[in-house]
Amino acid sequence: MRNYTILILLLVLINSLLLECYSSELNLTIDQVNAKAISKLKHSQNQDAYALLLHYYNNDKEFINNQTLFLLGLSAYKCNFYDLSIKYYKELLYLDSSANRVRLELAKSYFHINEYEKSSEQLKIVKSNKPPQEVLANVNKFLKVIEDSQNKKNWNMSFSLGYLHDSNANAGPESDTIIMYNLPFRLSSTNKKKESNALKLTLAANSINSINKRLNILNSFNINFTDYDTINTLDSNDLRLSSSLNYKTSSLYFELPFSANRLSIGHDKDYYTLNYQISPSIFYKLSKNIICGLGTSFHDKHYHSGGNNDSKIYSINAKGKFVFNKSSFSELRINTGTEQSNNYLNKNNYIGVNISYFKKIFKNTNFYIYANISKTDYKNIEAAYNKKRNDFLSFFTCNISYFYPLIKSEIIGSYSYSNQNCNIETYEYDRNQLMISIMKKFF
Repeated sequence: MRNYTILILLLVLINSLLLECYSSELNLTIDQVNAKAISKLKHSQNQDAYALLLHYYNNDKEFINNQTLFLLGLSAYKCNFYDLSIKYYKELLYLDSSANRVRLELAKSYFHINEYEKSSEQLKIVKSNKPPQEVLANVNKFLKVIEDSQNKKNWNMSFSLGYLHDSNANAGPESDTIIMYNLPFRLSSTNKKKESNALKLTLAANSINSINKRLNILNSFNINFTDYDTINTLDSNDLRLSSSLNYKTSSLYFELPFSANRLSIGHDKDYYTLNYQISPSIFYKLSKNIICGLGTSFHDKHYHSGGNNDSKIYSINAKGKFVFNKSSFSELRINTGTEQSNNYLNKNNYIGVNISYFKKIFKNTNFYIYANISKTDYKNIEAAYNKKRNDFLSFFTCNISYFYPLIKSEIIGSYSYSNQNCNIETYEYDRNQLMISIMKKFF
């Protein structure tokens, strides 16, 4: 029972206690217990079904029968307790080694914990028992899936090229004049809103190295180039390297990523910022459809201009994911943190909320939408404006992608909108970005 968390264990124990009182009053037969469990499974009450059956399994093994064991395995599987489902199925096979259905379910449980050889072994035993043609066809399909999983390469690369229209490339204000030191100042064309187009090139590579069936290391390399046609000072290249230690069970997922990022803007400096980040997170699968998580992050940012602007950023976040079905899901994230900077004007606290939705519309077509709002309160007064700066940023993006089989590439169209309101007019801006790109993956 190593995969239980305290929450699920408490739920099971409470349900078991309640069911003990309830069943003793009704004096249920084992067939009635099994029927109630089947009804609960049909209505996706998987944890209730498991608690009901577990009560009798733990307290009166003489009372249960083979169907009870099978339902225990099935309900444990549906609760994502794959190790437990394996235990119950193996116990049932000890009593009845000819139960092909049990071996098929056991193979599924082994597959979910990446025990491909054991999964394949169970399927081959089913084949040797000469099942009906329909079952045999499904077994062969499953064996092919296992073979593909075993032969799957542990790396991939991608290349994308895009053309971007940016209505406000420098995130500048629209106003001609601003008030500083209680006097009007006319903004130069350099600081005002600038429209431009750009070519964007991205190269990426990822690899995954498994230490064991639960532990792996994910490495990635990513570099982005942006070349504006009229504003050379905003040309950029963004290089990112990351490595993450990941641990996964049937219901728990932990990741410990470390990344290094080198951002260059313009052509007169080697780099603009160097950023190092570590961001541990833990996720728990509450049910088949709901995943929740907590995370924290630490950034150490260094500027080429010197230590006067260097900063450290600390943040925590809470995440939730709801899976509607195999082709769509939605995510919600709340993030809050603080930035401590050597430049007293950059010190701030912030909080943000974002929500996203993904939908596979057709076989080769995906739709994705993301929205974020955040509030940043700076801690110190800017002398030129005699006030503390407060930003409220709204950001929205959506894209639709189509995989074109003829060229084995993905064509992506995206639109982004961002708007920053601020109590200091200099920092206000409105921005629209429209991009079309093509991406090719190599495996």
